[in-house]
Amino acid sequence: MLVSMTYYQEEKNVNEVADEIKNMAVKCRSYNVKHVALSGVVYSTKVNERLIKELNGHIKEFCSTNGFNYICNENIKEDSLWVDGIHLNNVGKNILSNNFLNFLNHFLYQGQNLQRYP
Repeated sequence: MLVSMTYYQEEKNVNEVADEIKNMAVKCRSYNVKHVALSGVVYSTKVNERLIKELNGHIKEFCSTNGFNYICNENIKEDSLWVDGIHLNNVGKNILSNNFLNFLNHFLYQGQNLQRYP
C-alpha cells in the first residue's frame, strides 16, 4: 500500500493520517489478505521533512507491532522529483520500482516474515 503525502491535508495532523493508513491495512486483513506491505511515504519538497519522518515512524512501528511488512523509501530524495516537488521523475520512479521489486524478491525468495525491508 503506497500513500502519497499529497493525501496529507493541512487540517489533519500526523496521527490522524497515520491512523487512516493503519485502518486501510487492517481493512485489507479483514478481507483475508494474507500479506500486506505498507510503503513508507516518499519525500516531497511540499511537506515538511520532519512530518514525513514522523509519519513513517508511526507506520514502521505499526507494521512491527502488528505483523505487517514495511517498505522503506528513504532513498528517494529531492533529485528524484519533478520541479513541482511532489511527483516522481524517471529517476524517482526507477528507485521506487526497485524498492518494491527488491522487497518482493526478498519476500518471495528469502522468507515471508520480513516485517521491515530493508
